[in-house]
Amino acid sequence: MKVPLKLLKFAQRCRWLAKQASSRQRNETDIRQILVRCARRYPGRGLYYVASVSGIENPTFTTYMELLNRAVLISSALKAKGLSQGRVIVLYFSNHQDNIEYFWGALFAGLLPCVLGPLNPSVPGKNSKMVSYLHRLLNKPVFLTRQSQCQDLSNVNEEDTLEILTADELESKAVMTKRTTSHRQHGGSPYDTTLLLLTSGSTGMPKAVELTHGNVFAASQAKAATYNLTGDDTVLNWVGFDHVACAVENHITPMCVGANQVHVLAPLLLNDVGSFFKMIEHHGITLTFAPNFLLAKMNSCLRENMEQYRGKLNLSNLRRINSGGEANVVETGQQLLEALEKADTGFSGCITPGFGMTETCAGCIYNVGYPLVDAGRELASVGRCVKSAQMRIVDKDGKETSSGSVGALQIRGRMVFKGYFNNPVATRESFTDGWFKTGDCGFVVDGVLTLTGRANDSIIVNGINYGTSELERLLENVPGITKSFVAVFTTRPPGSGHEHLAIVYLPSFAYPDDEETLVKTHAAIRERTVLYCSKVPDLILPLPQKSMEKTSLGKLPRGQLRKQLEGGGFDRHLSKVEEIFAKRRQGLKASPVTPAENMLATFWSQIFGVPEESLDAEENFFERGGSSLEVIRYKSMIVEHFSLEDNWPVIRIMQYPTIRSLAHHLTSETQLAENVNPNSNYDPLICLQPTGSRTPVFFIHPGVGEVLIFVNLAKYFIGERPFYALRARGFDEGQTYFESMEEMVETYTRAIERKQPHGPYALAGYSYGGIVAFEIAKKLEARNAEVKFVGLVNIPPHIKSRMLEINWTDGFLNLSYFLEFITKPEAIELASQLLPLSRREQLDYVWHRAPKARRAELGLDVERLEKWVDLAQSLLACGRAYEPSGMVRGCDLTVFYAEPLKGTKTDWLVNQLQDWTKYAHRNVQYVDVPGSHYTLMNQVYVAHFQKIFKDSLANAGL
Repeated sequence: MKVPLKLLKFAQRCRWLAKQASSRQRNETDIRQILVRCARRYPGRGLYYVASVSGIENPTFTTYMELLNRAVLISSALKAKGLSQGRVIVLYFSNHQDNIEYFWGALFAGLLPCVLGPLNPSVPGKNSKMVSYLHRLLNKPVFLTRQSQCQDLSNVNEEDTLEILTADELESKAVMTKRTTSHRQHGGSPYDTTLLLLTSGSTGMPKAVELTHGNVFAASQAKAATYNLTGDDTVLNWVGFDHVACAVENHITPMCVGANQVHVLAPLLLNDVGSFFKMIEHHGITLTFAPNFLLAKMNSCLRENMEQYRGKLNLSNLRRINSGGEANVVETGQQLLEALEKADTGFSGCITPGFGMTETCAGCIYNVGYPLVDAGRELASVGRCVKSAQMRIVDKDGKETSSGSVGALQIRGRMVFKGYFNNPVATRESFTDGWFKTGDCGFVVDGVLTLTGRANDSIIVNGINYGTSELERLLENVPGITKSFVAVFTTRPPGSGHEHLAIVYLPSFAYPDDEETLVKTHAAIRERTVLYCSKVPDLILPLPQKSMEKTSLGKLPRGQLRKQLEGGGFDRHLSKVEEIFAKRRQGLKASPVTPAENMLATFWSQIFGVPEESLDAEENFFERGGSSLEVIRYKSMIVEHFSLEDNWPVIRIMQYPTIRSLAHHLTSETQLAENVNPNSNYDPLICLQPTGSRTPVFFIHPGVGEVLIFVNLAKYFIGERPFYALRARGFDEGQTYFESMEEMVETYTRAIERKQPHGPYALAGYSYGGIVAFEIAKKLEARNAEVKFVGLVNIPPHIKSRMLEINWTDGFLNLSYFLEFITKPEAIELASQLLPLSRREQLDYVWHRAPKARRAELGLDVERLEKWVDLAQSLLACGRAYEPSGMVRGCDLTVFYAEPLKGTKTDWLVNQLQDWTKYAHRNVQYVDVPGSHYTLMNQVYVAHFQKIFKDSLANAGL
């Protein structure tokens, strides 16, 4: 059968297209073709190298074609040395141009390049150990460097004889004379390793990450698409070539589309942010990289030199600033964008926090909505995966978690590495079912990843994980600490049954001579640590500069610091600090004296994990680090030792927070006297935090009357301002309940005036307490006192109808939910079931459903629970006749609103809370806070609430 000519030509065309597609596919399995194709397609584009400040405007320029020719020439010289195909070659150079040219030269020679970052000449012993380790790990590689840097590779063990080549020798006329006219190479497989990059080695010696041709192709294509890169772009890189962010992200990726590249040595930019701006402007940079610390520097530089930059700095070409390497603070991004706009820079691009590792070819997850999508949070999420990567969160059993649940982050995809070179054990331990175990923890909501820390970089207190990175950020602004030179990690001393919390830092003062500043710095570190994680550091240690070296991305290697500490490397510094503090403790400390004081000191020692001899009888329990959980444990110890009733009031710990005052209370006639005239001895004020010189905060109890809910919040004010909570009358035996709102308000107002005779006053109330705070503010103003802040937490002005609809059963179930005896769904479900029962039957039913551990923690019995319900009912009765009237005139009202008990948040705000506008002579600030009505101050949300609350105080001038 004769085939029609038209059909024959069509078949031939199909075969040709298939052949071309196959050819392109083969080319995309060998990254050398990226440079070949780029050089041919974009002959006028290339790389700028900046080695000095003067080089910003006069850099060295090399086209991609010149780079290709140079690489081929180098490959010829390497081949002439007889190096076998596939052998590892360690590149050790001090500048980008050498690294880039010899990287490509090694690839074209069929070698496997591994880039070694800068070694510190001041610690030759450490260097020799590293070089010897790499010599064995990489199967006796050849080292390639400059003659001037050979000294860094010397002094290795005798058995580790290195083969070292110098670029100076290769570039001599005697060697580099043979020219290769063809760029063709034997094609590689996408599964072949093309590049080795070393991990940071933060936990010891680094591992060598094997990146394949396929990894690099997939990563570069995904990044180029994500960044919308074209040949018209110019990318600025200051990261060393030993880092994946340079090699893959800022070098090979822009090469894929023919974009220009500018490479500059990091110190030129990091030590002078003005040069960073100048570089971006002069070269028309469209994409660059800046970790959070550099974003903060950019912000400070602009704000401190606003007049110098306003209208004179042109950043209009800059479309994107990638950020990573450390967590991004939302406020930093917000402030930088504001400063860029105020300076009229023309910047309209985005700052994109992301996540990536050497093992994932750098960034594989990006947050393109920062900082707007993270408003109200302290730290930014890191966003969504690029197309060549997938992520999941798993629990400790390896099962994928539900949305919002914290677990271990795992990633898979074409850009995820092959394995660790010559380390099958580490490779095997890093993968599960094809998923790479990153070692990071986080959660995913709607496809967006939020990191919570490294799995091994967290502090666990009372079962709750606290990230060391976040604590480091809290500490880096402590006076006495060199900014960004503080590291937090856990360590387990020999023979210890638990991990200790260690904090090391670089002092900014004259240590060890300036002992006064040392003491103040350590006190501030303790205070901020306690307010963050309710734990006193076991070790605080100032270290010299040489012990606090950073990685190329500006990170302090916690793992190496931990290893040095545990290996005795810091013993000399530890002894010096202890000597200073031991000397100062003599004669300054009020030691426990009486048997009761010594016993309480024993309890403190067990609770806080500190020696008894270090304790001061006049120290405050809450300053030392006591949270609500420590309060419960302390009470249990006291009740058992002093043979008290189980229902001994836990509030006594707050009323008598020092060892001396509580010991006196427990052993004196005070307890008997309280029963003689309980109402006359009633003082509503409970000091939860006494330190600080700023205006005190007075926080009024919610509708349950108790103030334990404020313990965790009060810690955040240590060293800043005193924190007082007001507790309802009626908890102690013989005390009567308040009979009216007016009586309660007058009693609380007098107590506040006794503690603080003159304004300005800062008042706040949680739920029901917000109404009381509003009335106290009016009363103080009527007495010509200045009220500067009134905070109303999730309460509308009109409460009468709600008070009238809550019967005894409703109030009992609300209290039971508040005490965590039952869940919210159970409280709703039980309302109709319990209503027909007697009070005692209702109490018994819930009591037996409540967790035994929780009942024991609170020290309640059924009788005390019933009395507590009656007290709450008395407060409701005071509110049933309440109608708001008058206005607060001297300050704004600040209304903090969370998820309501019923309905939606929007309905709650618009239809109920916004009625406060009628009762403020000035403005009303409505502030959204995370959590729900009953949870906004619990362990999960209190860190968020305190920051928002403090910001509101600051806005009020306090």
